[in-house]
Amino acid sequence: MEMDPARNLLLGLMAKAGATYAELSRLVGKNDTYIQQYITKGSPVELGEQQRELLGEHFGVDPDLFRRSDHPKRIAAAASSEDEPAPAPHMNRVATEIERRMTRLGSNPKRLAKEAGLGETAVRDILKGISDSPRVSTLTKLAKALGCTVADLTGESAIEPRRLSASRVEERERDDLEPNISIDELDVAAGNASGGQIHERNDTDYGERVVARWEVPTNVLRAYTSAPAASLKVITCVGDSNEPALMPGQRVLVDLDQRLPSPPGFFAIWDGVGEIIKRLEVIHGSDPVRVIVRSANPAYEPYERLLADLVINGRVIGKWQWT
Repeated sequence: MEMDPARNLLLGLMAKAGATYAELSRLVGKNDTYIQQYITKGSPVELGEQQRELLGEHFGVDPDLFRRSDHPKRIAAAASSEDEPAPAPHMNRVATEIERRMTRLGSNPKRLAKEAGLGETAVRDILKGISDSPRVSTLTKLAKALGCTVADLTGESAIEPRRLSASRVEERERDDLEPNISIDELDVAAGNASGGQIHERNDTDYGERVVARWEVPTNVLRAYTSAPAASLKVITCVGDSNEPALMPGQRVLVDLDQRLPSPPGFFAIWDGVGEIIKRLEVIHGSDPVRVIVRSANPAYEPYERLLADLVINGRVIGKWQWT
């Protein structure tokens, strides 16, 4: 999606502070994926007043800068603020890298745009900073025309492993001092369905309603995962598309810090309608990176999606099964 000034500003502030999506989501009192979905999927369309205030206080900027671009209060705040808007740092690299590769090929902005199948001014606008948040599809076309990958332009790995921040490591160490680790069970019904059934709410606001707490002996849990308790959630499966691997009504344990589908495995993902559980497997060599989305039940056909289009909330690392 094309990012508006509020989202672009937040990305820049995050990069400058070294903050993660999950950390900021917790800061504003939401689930670990809240800020990620706000920035990358446009949901919610606009941050609530409480979230704007907390982010403004945290970053030391006017909270009104996080309003929609046409809001009078945001326009007034932007006019008097030195913080508005700073493009995400990697976008500066994109412009520099496009220009370097374009020059090496003896091309120019107009010709490159034509070769990439873009509008006549698309490349020029990126180089001048007018388009400071080009779409992934735009970068993909430019990378192909330049004979490189999107990762070459952005300087980012196509798939980057998620690492625990220092604060999360401290949480885990505190957890390990207790004889039992408490894990929240949430009112999230994750559908074993092809398109996603599911979930009574219109978002994946993990943490909004805890329906139970599971006490697991620390030494037992640590034999299988080193994740801090706050990253672990129990949710319920519904539907039949993952039978017999995951049965309707079965509880599964999800690690919210594991969102990289490599190696393959079952993941809780948001499909735009509800929460679903699917087996994800990266198609190696694909650029941009694509993922095969499978069901354990062979009656359901697999399909492919761009990794960038998936909202992966966590890896399924365990299940409770009665014998």
